[in-house]
Amino acid sequence: MRRRRMWWITTVLMGVVVIVASCWLIFGIVAYTRAGPSTLNPEENLETKAARIKLELDSIAEEGKRIDRMVTLLLGLTSLYALALGLNSYFGLKQVLDSAKEDSKRAVAYARDDSRRVVERLQAESKQTLDSAKENFQQFRQEIRDKYPELANLHANLRDLIGGMSAVFRAGEDWTEHAYSSLSPRKRQELLMTELRLAGLEVFRLDDFSSYRPEMVRLCQGFGRFYSSKFAAEGSAGDWERARLYFERAIRLEPPNAGLLKDFGVHLTQPEVKMTERRSNYQASGEELRVRDRLRTEAENAFSESLSQNADEPGSLFGLGYIWFRKGDYKAAEDCYKRLTALTRWREGERRKYLCDGFRNLACCLWLQGKTDVADVFSILEKSKREAVEQHFYDEWRLEVQEDGDLRSLFEVDLTRAQALFS
Repeated sequence: MRRRRMWWITTVLMGVVVIVASCWLIFGIVAYTRAGPSTLNPEENLETKAARIKLELDSIAEEGKRIDRMVTLLLGLTSLYALALGLNSYFGLKQVLDSAKEDSKRAVAYARDDSRRVVERLQAESKQTLDSAKENFQQFRQEIRDKYPELANLHANLRDLIGGMSAVFRAGEDWTEHAYSSLSPRKRQELLMTELRLAGLEVFRLDDFSSYRPEMVRLCQGFGRFYSSKFAAEGSAGDWERARLYFERAIRLEPPNAGLLKDFGVHLTQPEVKMTERRSNYQASGEELRVRDRLRTEAENAFSESLSQNADEPGSLFGLGYIWFRKGDYKAAEDCYKRLTALTRWREGERRKYLCDGFRNLACCLWLQGKTDVADVFSILEKSKREAVEQHFYDEWRLEVQEDGDLRSLFEVDLTRAQALFS
C-alpha cells in the first residue's frame, strides 16, 4: 500500500514538471514568433523605422507580462499542489499510525487473552497436582500409621519423651552433681530406653522440620545434662563427649537461648572440676593443661554469649566467676559474684543452687586479694551461712567451708569469728 502511494506521488510530480516545461516551451515559441526579427526596408525613412520598432517592443513587453502572469499562475498552482501533497502525506501517515495503534491494541488484547488462558490452565494443573499430592501423602501417612502405630503422632511421642526427661531434671536442681547419682538403676535404664526411642525417630529427620525443632532442642539439652551428670558421677570420658555432642546439636538446631548456653558452659568446666577433686600432689600432664585452657576459653565464650542474651542469668554469672577464679583473676571473679549476689529475682530452685555458694566464693575472692578487712569477709560468709540454714543444708555447707583451702588462712587469722561462724 505504501509503495503504491509513493509511486502515485512520484508520477504526479513528474507530470507537473512536464506540464510546466511544456508551458515554458510553448509560450517561448509564441513569443518568439510574434516578436520575430524585423526586416529592413531601405526605402523606409528613419521615423517610420523607429515607429515600427517601438510597436514591436511594446508587443514584446506585453507578451512578457502575459508570460509573467502565466508563470505566476503556474507557481501558484504548483504551491497548491505541493500543499495538497503535504496534506495527503500527513493524513496518510496518520492513517498508518492509527492502523499501527489498532494492530498493537489487538495484539495486546490477544496476548492478555492468551496469557489468561495459560494461567487458568496452569492453575487447574497445579490444583490437580496439589490434590494428587495431598491424596498420595494421606495414603503414605496411613500406610505409615498402619505399619508403625507408635509413629502415628510424632508430637505426642516427643512430648512423652520430654515429659520423662523433665521428671529427672527438675527446675532449679543441680544436675551436675545430683541428677545421675540420685537416679535408681531402673530410672537410668528408662532414660536409656528413651534415648533409643529418640534414635528410632531419626529416620524421619525431624531436625529438618521447624515444627519439631523446639522438642528436639529440649531433648538434646536433656540428654546433654544426663550424660554430663553421669560424667560427674563416674568420670567416663565417653560420657563427657556424648554430652558435648548433644549440647552442640541442640545449639545447631535453633539459635540457642541463655539457659542452653549456660548448660553448655557448665559442661565444659566439668573436666577441670574433676581435676581439682584429685589428690593434692597430683601433677597434670602438659596435654591435660592444654585441654583445660582450651575448654576454659570455650566455656567463657558460652557464658558470655548467655549473658549477652540475659544479663541476669545466675548460672552464667556463677560459671564465669568460677573460670576467672581458676585463672587467678580474683577481681574479675569478684565482679561476677557481686552481680550474682545482688540479684533480687530468682526462678524456682535457683536461689538455693547459686546464692549460698555465690556469697562463699565472693568471700574467697576478697580474702585472696588481701584488700578487704577480715570482719567484712566474715560478714559475707555469715550471709552464705544464713542461706544454707534457710535452704536446710547447713551441715553440708559447714563441712565444705571448713575444708576450703582458700579460706583456711582466714580462719587462722581470727579463730574467734571462725568458731562463731560454725557454731
